[in-house]
Amino acid sequence: ESLLDDASYVTQEAALYQLWAQFPKNRARYLNKMKGVMGFQNRNVRQLWLVLAIVDPSYRIAEKETFKKELKSYTSPAYSFEIRETALGYIHELQLWDTQTIGHLVNASVHPSWRFKKNARKLVDSFLKKETYKNHSVNNNLEINTKEKQILKLLTQYPEIIKSSADNLNPALIANYTYELVKTFNSYYQTTTILKIENNELKLFRLSLSYKVGLIIKSSMELLGIQVPDKM
Repeated sequence: ESLLDDASYVTQEAALYQLWAQFPKNRARYLNKMKGVMGFQNRNVRQLWLVLAIVDPSYRIAEKETFKKELKSYTSPAYSFEIRETALGYIHELQLWDTQTIGHLVNASVHPSWRFKKNARKLVDSFLKKETYKNHSVNNNLEINTKEKQILKLLTQYPEIIKSSADNLNPALIANYTYELVKTFNSYYQTTTILKIENNELKLFRLSLSYKVGLIIKSSMELLGIQVPDKM
């Protein structure tokens, strides 16, 4: 426990986690002792403290939402990328995503810092692969454009195209369908803002739509025996 008073924030962070994990009965004491410690520039101790305070079912129950709000706030562009990178990682681990933090994640994916941008894009990819978000439905109040409606219509046709191709032993049906999908999406991508749009709900929809298009293109190419690179 004396390590919580160590001069190194690395040691304090590690000690807080290990003590909290190994001695559940004393969690409140450890958290109370460290509640005002920020740590390094990325607020490593504070952010870990928030995570532990959030997940501990008996610690300051009435303040859980306040702790979540603070942790989510650290994903904002108002903070340094070091703070944001740590916060986004914790948000992903705890699955505390909402439209605001999703917007901050997308903003991070185009950040000038290559390391921060790279890690943010990995989170975007992992985020979209989860069924909860991959199958994200269109809000009734969300206005989607004509090209988005065309793409959605094409996506719904894919299972029937596969069945028809198999029934008729005609792989050209898949090739023609894929060409039409790629052409339609390319036209959409050239004229539509995705990452920089302010409406986070629409941003999430467009990210999800793009992800689904990518999955179907990869699937159709594999059926045709064509290897597709992950990125170009």
